[in-house]
Amino acid sequence: MLSVKTVAEQAGVSHQYLYTHFKDTIEQLRTNEQHQAVEVEAETVPAAPPARWL
Repeated sequence: MLSVKTVAEQAGVSHQYLYTHFKDTIEQLRTNEQHQAVEVEAETVPAAPPARWL
């Protein structure tokens, strides 16, 4: 899972720069991620990023 912090570090910009210039895109990606679901043993459950599996 990518974080804003990781992207900012790799791009050589601050996280504030990303929020200032890409806030709408970031919010849309987060919304899409929150509404994902997977099927497990014939039951649909919300998808969770790997960090939540620990």
